[in-house]
Amino acid sequence: MSVLEVKDDLLKLIVNTDDFDKLKRLRDYFKSLQEEEDVNAEEERLIEIGMRESEEGKTVPRATVQKRINKILKK
Repeated sequence: MSVLEVKDDLLKLIVNTDDFDKLKRLRDYFKSLQEEEDVNAEEERLIEIGMRESEEGKTVPRATVQKRINKILKK
């Protein structure tokens, strides 16, 4: 089944229902899927930044990070 066929099937299902709650849930579901994709894209962008910074030597020693974490957790 092609993407176009799936879209056509979905469109037919949507057009043939008058159930407001079902339509609203479907819309909300698709919005949540798009947000998941956005989060994944954002995470990927941050990973790329981190990798580039690491290659450039812009890192923080583990001991320094651990001290910061301990300080935050003790508050």
